[in-house]
Amino acid sequence: MDIRYCPKCGSEIKGDKDRCDNCGYDLSMFKEDGERDVSTVYLLKKKDPTLAGILSFIFPGLGQIYVGDIGRGILVMAIAFIIALVAVLTNILLYVVYHAIQIYDAYREANRYNSLLLEGIVPW
Repeated sequence: MDIRYCPKCGSEIKGDKDRCDNCGYDLSMFKEDGERDVSTVYLLKKKDPTLAGILSFIFPGLGQIYVGDIGRGILVMAIAFIIALVAVLTNILLYVVYHAIQIYDAYREANRYNSLLLEGIVPW
């Protein structure tokens, strides 16, 4: 029997085991000679890094899900949603505050304008 090595951590695999003793990697998809079993090749297709980046540009977390890291993708999506929600609520709050200040400023300017007219001064 040939010596086998774990494709994930590189540790030597002794015997006919289905899992690496060092990292726990599932070795059942590999033949004894290290070749991949044809029936599992579809699970191991390469992922396009450009597409992963584009998907994450469209919505954060989609790229991670495309690569297969679903848990991380969902976490990234949740964080992005929270950040977007805070940004929207903060901007709405800032707009409301700014609008209130402008209402007060217009009110004050109208009073100032009227005061200048009463003093016989032509305002601006």
